[in-house]
Amino acid sequence: MTNYLLQYILDETASRYPDKVAIKMGDACITYKDLQDKSNQLANFLIETGFKPRHTAGILFNKSIESIIAFIGVLKAGGAYIPLDLHYSPAERIKHIISLSEMEFLITDSSNLTELMAHVLFDPHMKTMRIVCLDDIYREEPSEAIAKPLFDGPGKFYFLKNRYSSDLLHEQETTEDDLAYILYTSGSTGTPKGVMISHLNALSFINWSLNFFGPSHHDVFSSHAPFHFDLSVFDIYVSLASGACLNIAPSAICNNPRALIEWISTQKITTWYSVPSVWISIMNYARINREKLDALKYVLFAGEVFPPKYLKKLMAALPHASYYNLYGPTETNVCTCHHVNSPDEINDRPVPIGKACANTEVLALNENGMLVSAGEEGELMVRGSTVTRGYYKNPEKTRDAFMVSPLSCHNGALLYKTGDIVRKRDGDTYEYVGRKDLMVKCSGYRIEIPEIEHALCHYDPIEESVVVPVSDEDRGTTILHAFVKMKAGQDFSVMKTKKHLGLLLPRYMIPEQIEKVENIPKNANGKIDRPQIMDWAKTA
Repeated sequence: MTNYLLQYILDETASRYPDKVAIKMGDACITYKDLQDKSNQLANFLIETGFKPRHTAGILFNKSIESIIAFIGVLKAGGAYIPLDLHYSPAERIKHIISLSEMEFLITDSSNLTELMAHVLFDPHMKTMRIVCLDDIYREEPSEAIAKPLFDGPGKFYFLKNRYSSDLLHEQETTEDDLAYILYTSGSTGTPKGVMISHLNALSFINWSLNFFGPSHHDVFSSHAPFHFDLSVFDIYVSLASGACLNIAPSAICNNPRALIEWISTQKITTWYSVPSVWISIMNYARINREKLDALKYVLFAGEVFPPKYLKKLMAALPHASYYNLYGPTETNVCTCHHVNSPDEINDRPVPIGKACANTEVLALNENGMLVSAGEEGELMVRGSTVTRGYYKNPEKTRDAFMVSPLSCHNGALLYKTGDIVRKRDGDTYEYVGRKDLMVKCSGYRIEIPEIEHALCHYDPIEESVVVPVSDEDRGTTILHAFVKMKAGQDFSVMKTKKHLGLLLPRYMIPEQIEKVENIPKNANGKIDRPQIMDWAKTA
């Protein structure tokens, strides 16, 4: 459909299933009609208070139904949203993203705003940004706090439900090529990168998912991934498009294997999508009861390698479910997929990342820019309608991420360079081998190691640092090990070092192990000898 936009998904489903529960979290829930009404009210409010087409709005909430109301409200107002969450990222990092993006609006609630303001009150950009408190979405009457200024800027606005129509009053002039949302990921220079996803990018992935998996309004989707993590795009929009119920896992149980498996059972989850380490934790610390999980139809996993022994164990415990390995950086959405048909096909080799999805072309090129043959390795390149056009307000990183295709059949088209080394199998199927740079994945999160090293060296007692990834076979994931050289006369404290990192980095980027060394070894070229340091970490 020409110029079909992401927010139209909700409008179409609300017309078919107005009274059906769209989203549930604990005892709270919202129907499709109410979700449509509240997002329309927010859009009308934003437009009235100066929100323009192609403006950006940060969405700062703990994971909640209100977050999704805000996402769709911003889309209906013609803009793009940027998910933020103080539960996963420190205020200093969120302040950095606010400054980098130069967002025009910040939509939040009073508790998150109070925590944030202590860190960003004096940021120059705050003088031009408008703040909307959405915890007042249910408020019917004004209070003394309405439009109370925070500082010498536009001030703080409260959204009053009864002042705004539940019908969208203004259809904004946006197109499928305009941005729908921006997801910030780790950056190699210590600066997060904002991946721009257009309506077309998102919808190409969502439509593939709908056609490939065929969900229905009878399904119950889990929402386990944080909303700033790209796995959540599938959870939210494929669920809404199919008329299913999206059930948000409370944050209190997400890292509690026993509570989580009980929640999957009692909530009758049919479609689950997460990083493999979630299931590995469940298998290590909880008991999987097949009868209690008989509703589970699809187990989708992405973000890291699923160790074969654990995947075999899970498939044996839940043989009635279908298992799919999905692959794709944030920049491409999901671009390949592999259906694991049977435990018998799993051996000591990695589970394949599969073949290209519809609307996507993937190819592996060797160091000479030539296509690899079966059995050979090369860097995976991606092109197609799901691929980002780059990084928000960062043209240099955008240029670095793409290359002109060396293949004459592409007529000079751009390819996204994933940085992932893959091995081609027969039948245009690929398996993941590793990275060609200093990026790693821990629990599905993409991490640029230099960003952690940069943060460590911002700690005054540290003279030099290096971070290496170490495989943790028991947990089926990768952990980070840091080695630091202290300045002369400075004491070393793991606790103080981690506290410093906690002010700058998300929790998933803080190394589990931090060790003091007398010197950081160098190779003949004067560069850090990472292979030697990897050996240190393996024997630590």
